[in-house]
Amino acid sequence: MVAIDFVGFTIPPTQQPLCFFFGVDQVTSAEEARRADTDRYATFFQGMMDRGVFLPPSAFESAFLSDAHGEAEIDRTLEAADEALEGAS
Repeated sequence: MVAIDFVGFTIPPTQQPLCFFFGVDQVTSAEEARRADTDRYATFFQGMMDRGVFLPPSAFESAFLSDAHGEAEIDRTLEAADEALEGAS
């Protein structure tokens, strides 16, 4: 698997859970995770909340997908992320 890199943040290459780390190229250890930009995560988190998408409040917590998340929910989440990333970049 490959890490997904979006406009300055990385989602480590795992199936579940999802973690969002801003300002680092990869996270494979706790030390690398601590180098992430938590202020940018906070801005992204608030932007997602403002758009009705609820993520973990800390950059060091995980988000999960479930069978309850269908195509419409995923599309809405991706749209919200596009908008929230504008404020976090």
